[in-house]
Amino acid sequence: NWEKIKENCQNVYVFHSDNDEYNGLEKAYQLAEKLNTQVIVVKNAGHFNTKSGYTTFPLLLEKIKALI
Repeated sequence: NWEKIKENCQNVYVFHSDNDEYNGLEKAYQLAEKLNTQVIVVKNAGHFNTKSGYTTFPLLLEKIKALI
């Protein structure tokens, strides 16, 4: 229920890697459209998992710190 999510979430971010091996970037843009937000593209992060070598998420931490 996209409307319910938007009603209950003040800040929505869609992060997506430019080289995710499982989900294409078009999926991120579809999700962002439904949630009325933008896609934040992260360079060379793979699928945001340790297999891709992605063990920290500094950009997410930055966004969280800006909110508190």
